[in-house]
Amino acid sequence: MLAVMAACLIALVVLLAHEGRLLALAVLFILLTSTWAAVDSVYIDLQAYKTWIALHPMILFNAMYVLWFVMFPWYLVVRSRIKAGTVPKRQTGLGISSRKRRR
Repeated sequence: MLAVMAACLIALVVLLAHEGRLLALAVLFILLTSTWAAVDSVYIDLQAYKTWIALHPMILFNAMYVLWFVMFPWYLVVRSRIKAGTVPKRQTGLGISSRKRRR
């Protein structure tokens, strides 16, 4: 994850030098919010819940960095629903159903 962040920071420096400060600030904002979401997803155990956004933190970071306008608001909604307790957890186990077996 550090290598990806370093590459993004290098791209940010290049943008500052060539494009302008407004674009560089937008990229920095997207980079920081994507990083926050990836770290936060570990703390709230996002992968334990039934949601399409329950991704590995590195994949979540990359998806959010590329598709920020869709992924970040979606993450905030899912996060608030997890905090409220309305998102069901995934069933864990070795493929054994929670239903009773027929004998």
